Amino acid sequence: MIIDLSMPLNEQTVVFPGDAKPVFEQAGTLETVGFIDHVVHINNHLGTHIDAPDHMLEKGMLLSEYPADRFVCQAICIDARGKDLLNVNLLSGIDLKPGDAVLFYTGAGDNYTEQTYATNYPRIEVALAELLVEKGVKLVGADMISFDHDEPYPVHKALLDKDVLLIENLINLKAVVGKCFRLYALPIRLELHAAPARVLAEI
Repeated sequence: MIIDLSMPLNEQTVVFPGDAKPVFEQAGTLETVGFIDHVVHINNHLGTHIDAPDHMLEKGMLLSEYPADRFVCQAICIDARGKDLLNVNLLSGIDLKPGDAVLFYTGAGDNYTEQTYATNYPRIEVALAELLVEKGVKLVGADMISFDHDEPYPVHKALLDKDVLLIENLINLKAVVGKCFRLYALPIRLELHAAPARVLAEI
C-alpha cells in the first residue's frame, strides 16, 4: 500500500511567515494556443519540501548534488502528539539503524489548510537533533512548517551540519504513525538548497 505524505499545492497553501504567497498564473488556454499551461510562482520551501545543507550553511551541498538513492530508505514514524517540546525521550526504545529516516507526527499537520498552521507547532530540543545525528539517520521529517521557531535556527543547523536532510510540511502521518515502512522522498531536481518533494510511504 502506498500512502501519500505530501501536501497539495495551490494558491491557498499556507506559507512560512514572511514568505511570498504562491501565484498560479494561466499562460495558455485551449482557445488561444491550443493547450493549457501555467506560470507558477512559488517559494522553493512551499509545501512538502526537503532542505539541504546549503539552506543554512556557507558552501553547503545543494539538493541537486545528492544521488537519487539518498531519498529512498527505511523509515519509522514516531508519535509526538500533544507535546509542546520534542525531546530525546521520544527515541526511548526506538531501534534506529544508520541510514534510516525518522518522521515525527505532532498533529500540527492535521490543520495544514488553516493559517494557524504557520505558527502553532511544537519546538524541537537541539539535544534530540544531536541524538538523531549520533544514531546515523539520514532524513528527518515532521508535519510542521519548520523545525525551528526562531533565528539562528539551531535545529536546522545541528542536522544540516552533519548532512542530515530535513523534510518539512508532511501530512497524513496519522496513517503511518508507529509503523516502519519504505520512504520515497523525491525532491524536484532544482539546483538549489531546497525543493518541493513528493513523499510516499510504502507499507
